[in-house]
Amino acid sequence: MPELPEVETVVRALNHSIKGRTFKDVIVYHKNIIEGNEKTFIAGIKNKTINAIKRRGKFLIFDLTGPNVMIAHLRMEGKFIPAKTIKDKTKYARIIFTFKDGSILNFDDSRCFGFLTLRDKKNYQNVLPLAKVGVEAIDPKLNVNQVYKMIHASKRNIKETLLDQSIVSGLGNIYVDETLFQAKISPLSKAYLLSKDDVKRILKCANTILHLAIKHNGTTVSTFYWEKGHTGGFQKYLKAYGRKGKPCVNCGSPLVKIKVGGRGTTYCPHCQKRKSDHYVIGITGPISVGKSTALKVFKDNGYLTYSSDEVVSRLYQKPLVKEKLNRLFKTNNKDQIRSLVSKSPAKLRALNHLLHPLVKEDLRMYLTTHQGNIAVEIPLLFQADFTDLVDETLLILSEQNTRFIKVRGAKASIQLQINAAATFKAYIRHATYLINNDASKAKFINQVKKIIH
Repeated sequence: MPELPEVETVVRALNHSIKGRTFKDVIVYHKNIIEGNEKTFIAGIKNKTINAIKRRGKFLIFDLTGPNVMIAHLRMEGKFIPAKTIKDKTKYARIIFTFKDGSILNFDDSRCFGFLTLRDKKNYQNVLPLAKVGVEAIDPKLNVNQVYKMIHASKRNIKETLLDQSIVSGLGNIYVDETLFQAKISPLSKAYLLSKDDVKRILKCANTILHLAIKHNGTTVSTFYWEKGHTGGFQKYLKAYGRKGKPCVNCGSPLVKIKVGGRGTTYCPHCQKRKSDHYVIGITGPISVGKSTALKVFKDNGYLTYSSDEVVSRLYQKPLVKEKLNRLFKTNNKDQIRSLVSKSPAKLRALNHLLHPLVKEDLRMYLTTHQGNIAVEIPLLFQADFTDLVDETLLILSEQNTRFIKVRGAKASIQLQINAAATFKAYIRHATYLINNDASKAKFINQVKKIIH
């Protein structure tokens, strides 16, 4: 996705090529690109002249004659491509703007994620989509104290916090990785634990990197080009992003790629120090894939461990929980309830709705009273939204877990049905680490140890 330097490069190119031209008409091939009424949008564009093209964060703003501005977001693959005549329509042109001099402007978007909209130029900065766009890291008026307060209030890690466009706008996956690498701060650091000096350093590094990227016309790692035949050049200067396994330019250690908030993240664990009062890894996966074995390996390597299964067993003994279970299932017997929920998705949802908040609160209390490295085993970590309590996640899958379950005998069918009801493969892209436990136990243990080390 184009970030601030790429959008700034596009803005400069468009000002050079189409500023001062007057729109004649708008040809719409894919109306979903337009936010709002299509006819109103076309009427607001026709016969208007482009005074200038500006930018706010990752948004392009076309300042037009008349009462409106046109706001555009390129999203993943959007591109503005000027051309001489309508014969030069691009392959994925979704909107074509024709000019009175006969030239055109293609809005080309192979994935149709981009959007265009009109706003009243008197107040467009104060209404969506721009109302929630935060200060830019390159803005000379940036107030470090204000940004520090917002970052300090975040309960997320610093990478996810910097990707939040309402806090600092214009930074995306590439430039957050580069900024944190230069600032020597781990993307896994809890935002609220960063000092004001840390935040100052992050903002200073972001400013330097963004200006350098603008100087080189942005970064092209896939399909970005700012003008036909012209790509970005900053990819030659990347020190973290896209360099998984390559030596760190500072210490020589191999760079590591993990998932943070579902985004691929490359960093140097040696140079980029993590700010946290504890480190928590969540272990998750279907029944009988090796979660308990993994938890024991973490324990043997000095981690504190927390098992949600043990917590649930304790909850079943609490009078208030028993009362609620009886009301829901006419029984508080764990095996009987397990049999019931395996046959009814509605009953399974009711059980999870009761137990998950209790387990989450118990884990939250545990984490406030324990420090250091902690491994927690939570079978439905993603589905029950426990991700805000862990720093990293280990998802364990196995094509052979059905065979392991079957040898258990009487409870096999119940376990298989519960596994079938919970989708895990959909969360692969969100996991920091993934182990397919289809080999020997020794190999599995070695894979877990590799993650620990």
